[in-house]
Amino acid sequence: MMNEKVRWVLLELLIVLLPFVVGCFGTGSHNPVADTSLAQAGTLNSIVASGVAQVGVAKVMGAKYVPPVLPSRKYTFAEPCSKISYRIRDEEHEDRPGCLRLRIISSSKADHIFITLGEVRVKSSTSNGSIKLPIASREIDLLQAADVSQALADAQPAVGSYTYMEFRISSGRVVIGGKSYDLSIPSDKIKFYGAFEIKKGYRTELSITLASKLTKTNWFWKARYVFVPIVKISSTLVALDPPVVVTDGNVAGVVTDFVKKTPIQGVTATLEGTTYTAVSTATGAFTFSKVLAGDYNLKLSHPDYMDKSFSVTVSAGQVVDAVAEMNPAIISSNIASTGWFSTDYPVADANGYYGEIALETPLTIDFASLAFVKAEMAFDGAYSTIGEAYFATYMSSTQQVQIIQNLGTWWVGNYATLGQTLGSTFVAAQAPRHYVVDVTDYIRNNPNAQYFLAACNYAVNNISLQNIKLTIYYR
Repeated sequence: MMNEKVRWVLLELLIVLLPFVVGCFGTGSHNPVADTSLAQAGTLNSIVASGVAQVGVAKVMGAKYVPPVLPSRKYTFAEPCSKISYRIRDEEHEDRPGCLRLRIISSSKADHIFITLGEVRVKSSTSNGSIKLPIASREIDLLQAADVSQALADAQPAVGSYTYMEFRISSGRVVIGGKSYDLSIPSDKIKFYGAFEIKKGYRTELSITLASKLTKTNWFWKARYVFVPIVKISSTLVALDPPVVVTDGNVAGVVTDFVKKTPIQGVTATLEGTTYTAVSTATGAFTFSKVLAGDYNLKLSHPDYMDKSFSVTVSAGQVVDAVAEMNPAIISSNIASTGWFSTDYPVADANGYYGEIALETPLTIDFASLAFVKAEMAFDGAYSTIGEAYFATYMSSTQQVQIIQNLGTWWVGNYATLGQTLGSTFVAAQAPRHYVVDVTDYIRNNPNAQYFLAACNYAVNNISLQNIKLTIYYR
């Protein structure tokens, strides 16, 4: 009796599951090689309806799906920036060496602090050791800026940046209340801490602060003083007046690609209304020399980029530093391909009605930059066997195929929420057919950095889409 009940339960279970088993594994009675006509392949509605009928089984596939990790968006295709800055033109002062001017601030009660200067040393910001400056031994008054300035002028440091200066002393004396006393300085050194620079065409103004201790002592019944210098310096650069009246300046520019942030070679730079024209080098740089002072419109042009113009003001004796970015005239997505897919054919990369690929653009198309003139989706359709097959393509700014098999760079599924229909086309064996579809309106209404192209295979044999690329033209 028990065996009889078990047999009836198994029979009922088989009747319930049989349609699903046939739907999943049955191959049908058609010829998978010869069945290529549109009538045999069926209509879009019948395919979609068939896909809905398989949702129950396909959800098993969908449970294993891991969404792809999409790259982050780095740029927005808005108006690229330009920046203007100014600096003194170096050649105006090439024949004028730098010089020093000192200002001494001291809280000492002494009338004079005389030192016999034996040696001056400085430390450059680019080297570790100290540099000895040539100077003849002399007595100078530390409280008299003119004395110190003259000594430093004779020992003129070379053009460069310095972090430290040191006076080495052979003897010293101090005058207080009109009376002279011997002066002792620990280590026989006066150290000046602070950065300063010597530059052609500039006067280096050093402010020296002497916050020092002067202590009276007795040495063998003779009064003398000990001088412990605590010295700080600060520095400013003041441009020297040019030897002649200058009426012109220079323009120096650098041009880069707005998307790639790389230099653009071959950009023609023009000061409109003048004869000044230059072409950018491999580093994106261009220059104009001896431009009369005034306001100009700087125009940048290149065959592969959108023209760019902005105003610059040239001042006498100065250099205008212009940094600009240019929009490429053509923006293209990555080039992608689907693998082979079909509903039943056993040698396909994957089985399903739909194959889909993601196309990444190098930037986000935003509403501020939708002034492009045309957008095109191009692809090659291929068929794996003799004859022709019929398929339709769909474009979207979001993923279309649902319940899919993730193949890493493309996906296959049996059901899709379709985007804009790009049309129905044929593919042929051995010679892929090239298709170009205008998608200008779709891109304008759906600006994004990623678009998805899906194909619906109406045939039972394998088809694939190759060399898929979205291109946006800005002129």
